[in-house]
Amino acid sequence: MMLCLIILPAAYIIDIIAGEPYIHPVIFIGKTISFFKKYFYGDSIIRGFLFELFIIIINVAPVMFLLIILKKYVFILYILFSIYILKSTFAVKSMNQHIMRIINSYNIGNIQMARHYLSYVVRRDTNINDELIFSAAIETIAEGFVDGFLSEVLIFPFLGIFGSYLFRVINTMDSNIAYKNNDYKNFGRTAAILDTMINYIPARLSPYFLYIAARFYYKLKFIFPVNTTESYNAGYSMCFMSYILNIRLEKPGEYIINNDKKPPNIKDVEMALKIYNTASLIAILTSLIITLLLFYLNIYSVIII
Repeated sequence: MMLCLIILPAAYIIDIIAGEPYIHPVIFIGKTISFFKKYFYGDSIIRGFLFELFIIIINVAPVMFLLIILKKYVFILYILFSIYILKSTFAVKSMNQHIMRIINSYNIGNIQMARHYLSYVVRRDTNINDELIFSAAIETIAEGFVDGFLSEVLIFPFLGIFGSYLFRVINTMDSNIAYKNNDYKNFGRTAAILDTMINYIPARLSPYFLYIAARFYYKLKFIFPVNTTESYNAGYSMCFMSYILNIRLEKPGEYIINNDKKPPNIKDVEMALKIYNTASLIAILTSLIITLLLFYLNIYSVIII
């Protein structure tokens, strides 16, 4: 358990300094999804469930097996590999790099390049005006805080590397096959349900982390957000970020958050990124505090690897 106090901060610091590893486990997860999808695909919830289960097993089981072997025979490699795997489950520096490319492109007057870089982080059409570019970037930051960071970090004290990596596999499946179109609405149903389940609690905790972070920059009262989007989870962090910045967020044809507020500008994107970074650090500290509390109460991770 006490190794968590080494592995988690080390993974976070490495992510902040070095960013994404050259050999990335999440890329491998994506390749397994792409390769095996043709063998499972069909307009069927059952086929989608079996595919999800298969992808989880072939990605999680080898990592856990290797961790067990390394822990038994080469302990220093076990620690290093644990840090590497945990770091791969979140990407704070990558989020900053993607959003800063959008910000920098806009600041030099290259709106087309800003749209181009936005297309790296959203599925929607990026041939949109300035305000919608800013909105999409802020929504990405807010949503990414939950399913790209908070969920993996908060499960770590309870389920260890296994939990964090399992969550990352499920989130990756969701982003690859959980579409609402006719081709994937049944096949991707299980991926969408599992993603909703694992992010359910972190999504509802996210406003508290964002609020504490925002207090370093603003004086504001905490008001738990009303989710005005169709998403079970994403709306909480997006609505609260909209409240913090006092802005209107919009995804054309799907939702409008705080319709009566001012449209976002580039400064709002910069502030949203600052709040994201501060909230991420707070989440790391919270996870460490939970780990210490579990250790003090003699309660150990359900799965200790």
